[in-house]
Amino acid sequence: MFWAGTALLLWAGLVYGMVALGLVPARDVPSGYDPQTLRQVAAVVAIGAISVCACQVASAIGLLGGQPWARPLATLVCLAWFLTLVGIPLGLAAIVSLWRSRRPSLTER
Repeated sequence: MFWAGTALLLWAGLVYGMVALGLVPARDVPSGYDPQTLRQVAAVVAIGAISVCACQVASAIGLLGGQPWARPLATLVCLAWFLTLVGIPLGLAAIVSLWRSRRPSLTER
């Protein structure tokens, strides 16, 4: 799940980065929108997406390596996903799975 989210964030960061850098021609901007304002907003979104993407990569690598710092970082990434409507159920499921108790089952006792 973390790797899929990383790919999505990287894609979003690249697309919004292209808009912010002006690689999308002004004629493609819908009428009624100021191209300069749109580029500024796209830059903020691109920086946010790439930042969360970097944190997500670090937390995924840390979780795979069993690092103790990875769970809190992954929790912060999940909270960032809560800012989107799509991320609410996925983020909640990830937080529950990250922090649930690792007690042995009855068959393992």
